[in-house]
Amino acid sequence: MNQIERNIIIGSLLGDGSLALYGRSKNAHYREHGGDSQIEYRRWKATKLANLGFKFSTGGKYGKLSSPSSEIFTELYNLYYQDRIKTITHDNINLLDHPIGLACLYMDDGSLVIHTSQSHKINIRYRILIEKQALWQELHSSHK
Repeated sequence: MNQIERNIIIGSLLGDGSLALYGRSKNAHYREHGGDSQIEYRRWKATKLANLGFKFSTGGKYGKLSSPSSEIFTELYNLYYQDRIKTITHDNINLLDHPIGLACLYMDDGSLVIHTSQSHKINIRYRILIEKQALWQELHSSHK
């Protein structure tokens, strides 16, 4: 897995993606699904992650992005899941070390807020938000 692939996976994992380790399965696999508006985005991810065996399928209600089971995903599962709950820590968020990972996190869970006001001139302010309450809580509580 190269840096770009790792960051797409981690940015997506922090967003809409998940890793699963089921039953007798020895290794975890990645999966992601969502609304129709992000089908092309998930196809793009599948193309970028094709070397890792990622596939995009349109079976079911919405398109689904998934990977085969692999030791790579088991390692990530052990880094990002505690007692089967996705958990973000200072250590594992530091693996997000390329702008493409942050872009994937934004595309999964972000929003652009535009605020305009008018007095003597027009002021336009932009804010980019990433909706991750769990991320803020985890990182904030560790600073205390």
